[in-house]
Amino acid sequence: MRPLPLLLLFMLLQFPLWSQMMISTSLREDLRYSEETGEWKLMSSDEEELTFFEFNAEMSMFKHTTPSISSAYLIKEARQDEENEIFEFSVVSDVGNHYEMVLDPNADEVRFYKDYEGIKIMVRHKIKRIWFENEEAEEAPAIEENVSPKRNKAPTYIEEEGTKRS
Repeated sequence: MRPLPLLLLFMLLQFPLWSQMMISTSLREDLRYSEETGEWKLMSSDEEELTFFEFNAEMSMFKHTTPSISSAYLIKEARQDEENEIFEFSVVSDVGNHYEMVLDPNADEVRFYKDYEGIKIMVRHKIKRIWFENEEAEEAPAIEENVSPKRNKAPTYIEEEGTKRS
């Protein structure tokens, strides 16, 4: 159990002007619910799908950046499930799609649920890191972890004198 991140999330939700929360992820999985077996079946998995969630300080909206798109979501309702130590959100995307979102710091997951004409879909992101805007710079993750994939720029190479790069 990871009590510190859960405590920080709880404090953030209780005092919405306290700080801005960011989450980086390292894996995306798409799952479909099987009515026959009562289990979620893995449809696809992508370890290259690094994403970034940036919540505003009021926890009323967030931006989700992936390698291919950036979307904004309004948080319509937020609930805390104290028994399971998770946070549940009803969200609406910037194009009007409705989702249920679960932030589960103990399982290191952010999950989105949607029912498409009777087909239940889950998109699960594995959390790499959760941090808050007011953390000291030396405590923040490395540049690869705390910026969106679109903001990452190619490294600048310094060539030593007399060497040539092909």
